[in-house]
Amino acid sequence: MVEQERGPQSFVEFIGMIIKAYISGIPSVIKGMIVSVIVSAVMSNAIHFYLIGWVNDGWNDGGNPWLDPMLFLTSQPNSPKVMLAYFMITYLFWWVIGMFRSKGIGETIKMIATSPIWIIKSLTSIGFAVLPMLMGGLAVSFVLGLTVLTKVTSITMFLMMLTVLISQEESLIIMGLQLGFKDVSGLVNRNQQPQIPSAHIPSAAITGACIGFGYMAFFNTNPMVIGGIALLSIAGLVYMFMQSRKGPQTAVICTLIVVISAVAIMAPVAFADDGGIPENGGWGSLASNPWLINQLISKGYPASIAASLAAAIISGMFSPPVLSKIKPLGDGYVQKDWKSWTKDGKVDIDTRFKEDPQGQWETPDGKKWSPESQEGVGLTKTIIDAEDSKLLGDKVRIFTQEPPKDQKLITDITDGIKDLGRDNVDNLHPDNWKNLTPDEKGKVMEKISDVLKDKLGLDYKLDLYSNEQKPGLGGSWSRGTKGDPNDPNVLKINTSGNAFKDPREAIRTLIHETRHGYQEKVQDPNGTDYEQMCEYNDTNYVRSGSDYVRYNEQYVERDSRNFGHNTTNQLIGELNKMWSGE
Repeated sequence: MVEQERGPQSFVEFIGMIIKAYISGIPSVIKGMIVSVIVSAVMSNAIHFYLIGWVNDGWNDGGNPWLDPMLFLTSQPNSPKVMLAYFMITYLFWWVIGMFRSKGIGETIKMIATSPIWIIKSLTSIGFAVLPMLMGGLAVSFVLGLTVLTKVTSITMFLMMLTVLISQEESLIIMGLQLGFKDVSGLVNRNQQPQIPSAHIPSAAITGACIGFGYMAFFNTNPMVIGGIALLSIAGLVYMFMQSRKGPQTAVICTLIVVISAVAIMAPVAFADDGGIPENGGWGSLASNPWLINQLISKGYPASIAASLAAAIISGMFSPPVLSKIKPLGDGYVQKDWKSWTKDGKVDIDTRFKEDPQGQWETPDGKKWSPESQEGVGLTKTIIDAEDSKLLGDKVRIFTQEPPKDQKLITDITDGIKDLGRDNVDNLHPDNWKNLTPDEKGKVMEKISDVLKDKLGLDYKLDLYSNEQKPGLGGSWSRGTKGDPNDPNVLKINTSGNAFKDPREAIRTLIHETRHGYQEKVQDPNGTDYEQMCEYNDTNYVRSGSDYVRYNEQYVERDSRNFGHNTTNQLIGELNKMWSGE
């Protein structure tokens, strides 16, 4: 069956996707989350203990604009603003750890290095829309600065906005804003079908907020000054909206006035941080005073609570089981369970596509093609499994009959791979796989291949090769001459392919191709229904180049996808239990 999925199309769907991904993914990473929560709770309490007991020398106000917002003092024993500071600092810490774990250090550094280019592109590619977006971001940051934020939380918000910009199109906040803008557009323009805007539009708003938070953290924070800038920003937004239908000239003049006024008011003043100010009557020998130590620890409990909440959220969101369920906006997903809509070759990966205004699809390998023709002719996108397919003839059965699940064979293969030893099994975890060299990955694949040879009763040569020009090509099965050692069956796996980057997809590809070998082994015109179908489809095999739809939907291809998908899913489920200690 061919189905098409898309990412969320509204803000409500987006929030639902996040919640669903979090709830369904957390059980497999609960141990790691508990560790991060405990570490965050202890460290935040220790930091608060040090700051209030030694730097501030007590729990009275010190008057320091940087230190006081970090302490639960007598005047603010359970202050939400102070809790917010610990929440955001912990969030930033685990964001960095999460990026390193999910992307790798090299990829994270690359994203940081390319962020200025992406920001500049965002500010220059959306035309006049950049001005109201910048002003909107500034307005939001100043409103928060006047009502909620302190100097400490202003700088953490500044850093958080930077993390959003560094994440670029992959940022959940950027995605949420895109859908929010789309929903608002649908409410305002009811006669037009709203479209998801470019990620550059919310990026411009985030850039404006980043500038605003940075200004409040490092420059003049006089409420009158901030209020004046916020008022100018809001006035500029209102004026831009009111004049949107009177031509660009008026809009340009208006927004230039707003920008010039804001820059004039934002002239920086000297700022100096002179450290903590000791309180009168402070204590200098904490180690000899258990009562005081207990008091200081208990005063840090709110910091521990805030930090624990941040750790639970961000460490969970960066876990592979949760990230794997987040679908980027504007991407299409073809086939619900197994995806193989690449133009060249067969590959069992979650193949995404982006649709341009002309309706053309572009896959990750850079190929563009028409979704209607699908590089072939004839069949519709949806193939229905007919219950009476036998009465319709073998030619129809190729495209309608559902292959068997073969559960016993799936379980045998799963058990065989689990028994390879903990070192080999642990290498299949995505966090470990990305750190392996190509040779090390190849050795793991060879061991899995040996299991498949044994369980499927196959004899073939595993050829691990590299073809960087065709990243969409995952693997292939080539039949040899039976009984001729000089012409063996060959299973080829492209180590430069997209499928080889993820251990789950590498396994799925390997199993998919060996299933083709199994089909050749058992085919028999006088055998079981499955054996007869394998023989008939092999004789009447449809090549991808002649008709991609029929190629994709013929019996042996659906059977291989089914088998590869079901076996890999069962294996990953068992490995997740092993890794989580169940």
